[in-house]
Amino acid sequence: MFGPLFEDACNDTQGTWILFPSPDAVDICDIVANNLKETNNPLQGPYPMRNLIVIDGTWHTAKRILSKNANILSQMRPVCIKPTKAGNYRIRGEPNSQCLSTIEATACCISTIEGDESVYDKMMMPLNGLVESHQERMALVNKN
Repeated sequence: MFGPLFEDACNDTQGTWILFPSPDAVDICDIVANNLKETNNPLQGPYPMRNLIVIDGTWHTAKRILSKNANILSQMRPVCIKPTKAGNYRIRGEPNSQCLSTIEATACCISTIEGDESVYDKMMMPLNGLVESHQERMALVNKN
């Protein structure tokens, strides 16, 4: 169902993380800081990170995917982010201001691992363009 790369990631229980804000999730900033402190590498150390699984979908869908695949996904180590700014995905409402779209959360993780905020900004360019285009179209629809 998932494919060989996913199966390999599932077998790497120490190095595979799943991005989801569960109560026992470890903050990505803490992982990176501890690894850098021990090994000078954000991906190696006490919290090795070789795979990051990201569930794409609405919050409802993501929870359903987690539930339906609990036997596999519960073996992965949960990682979360603590957003420093509100998300820009204004096409659909989020449950609260700390919730981000999948691409925003993924970009946040990658820019934290890379230690470079510009990575986040570059990854957000397509989303920002989509949101702006959508809002322009909605303004025209509402105007007519």
